[in-house]
This record gives sequence, structure tokens and C-alpha cells, in this order.
Amino acid sequence: MIEQGISMTSSTLTNARTATSAPQVEAWGTSGGKSSTSLNRQSYVGLSGGFGEVRLGYQYTNLYELSTLAGFNSGSEGTNGADTAHTHGSTIVGGTRANGVTYITPTFNGFSANLQYGAGTDQVTAESSTLAQYKNERTGVMLNYANGPLTTKLAYTSYKNGTAGVNTALGAIPVVTGKLTQLGASYNFGPAILAATLNNGDDGAAGADNAKYKSQQIGVKVPVGAFTLIATTGKADVTKNAVKTTDAKQTQFGVNYTLSKRTTAYAYMGNTKDNATGGVDKKSSTIVGLLHSF
Repeated sequence: MIEQGISMTSSTLTNARTATSAPQVEAWGTSGGKSSTSLNRQSYVGLSGGFGEVRLGYQYTNLYELSTLAGFNSGSEGTNGADTAHTHGSTIVGGTRANGVTYITPTFNGFSANLQYGAGTDQVTAESSTLAQYKNERTGVMLNYANGPLTTKLAYTSYKNGTAGVNTALGAIPVVTGKLTQLGASYNFGPAILAATLNNGDDGAAGADNAKYKSQQIGVKVPVGAFTLIATTGKADVTKNAVKTTDAKQTQFGVNYTLSKRTTAYAYMGNTKDNATGGVDKKSSTIVGLLHSF
């Protein structure tokens, strides 16, 4: 599989993709909503059969599968108000995409598992301490259950890495292990779909330098005829040496309107407010658009 992003606002079109936020413009040397790399989706080979499925290459991590692709985030993640809590802690375990090997087990009575091993995003597992990052090693496991109206996933990711330029006076580069545990679930009650995520982890630093990550998010989708109403709220904290360096709260509301089987109009508005940035940092945004599936 090779997935290539497209940016309609870029002169190169297929050599970049439209990012999830920022103005979608490219003019006068400014590229607002364009991703900085063409390697932005997945590029891997795989084999599947009665034994399950094996994938080798650049691919989504368990973290991204749970936080974004499983539908546990009820809102629009590219819009303030639903952009923080679901992926909170992703940086301490190497991000949402990585080189590696994934094994997906067959499904038995609604249960399955994803096992992953690899390096960091755009990195190899190298032993040279002259690299910006080295000795990257990512391991992860995700347990899945889907039966009727209930879908739930539990994931654990461990990421060992070293960063050059940190405490290198004696030639030693510290290697830390970041850890993140995630839980996501959704339940279709019929009149409404309720979904939530929980994240809990730390960056592996020693003593007072250790940063702990916690987040919660809950949302609801309510179909009303051709409309689907959404609401979501959550919070994300980072605590280091008993001090909150991040204290973010988010809220988002939105509506989808089905124009046809393949076309949906949508509008979302929300805000994310952080009270631990030396003051109140509040970001608000509104989006209106049209989605058509070919």
C-alpha cells in the first residue's frame, strides 16, 4: 500500500498534503495549511490470511488507530475544541506514524490484537550517537473488542530514544523510555452514540524532570433526520515536578447535514483554553465545508 496526500492549495498538488489546520493558502512564499513532507500517509507491504495480517513499512501506530481512526473522537480533530485530548502524550512515544512491523491477529468472538515493533517516525534504530536521535525502539500492543453497539480498544506504547546534545559533556547521551496507556470506547444507544478516550503516560525522564501526561475526552453524536448533532468536551494535563505545565480544557459543537448518499455539509466551532502557559491561552476556530465521496 502507498498512500499519498493531496493539497489543492499547493502548486505541487501531490508532493504535499493539506494539514489539519491553518489557512489553506499558498501565495507570496507562504504555505499556511500545507504539510511539510510528502511522506505523510502510509507506505508498507503486507500479507494476510487465516493467520491474520502482517505489515512492514511506514504505517500508522496503535496510538493513531485508537485516538483518531476508531471514531472515539466525536468532533473534528482539525478544529479547536477536539484537537488535544485524544492524542495527548503522542510525542513522548514517537508520534502517530512510524517505520516498523505490525501483526494483527484474527478476530475471535469480537476480540483481536495489534502487535507493533519498530523505530521512530522517519528514523531508524541507529547506534551512532552523532545522530539527532538514536537507539529508537518502539513496542506496542492494542487489544480490540467489537460486538453489536459496543466498540472498545486498549493500547500500551513504549518508546525508548536518546537525543543528542543533552548532557553530552562527558560523551554520554541519556536514553529515556516514554510510556503511554490509552483506552477508547463507543456505544451506540440508537438515539445517540456516546464515545470517550482516556490517556495516561510519562516521558521517562528521571526525578524532577519527569513529565506526566493525563487526558480525558467524551462526546456524543445525535442523528436527527438528515442532521447529526455533535458535542464534545475534554481536558489534557502535563505535570512536572508537581507543577502543571499544561492545563488545557476543550469544548466543541458541530452539525453534519446529509445532502445525498455521497455528499455531506458540515459546520463545527470550538475552543481550547490552556491555563498553564504563563497566562490564559485561548484558541477558537470555526469551519464550514462540504464533503463528497467519489
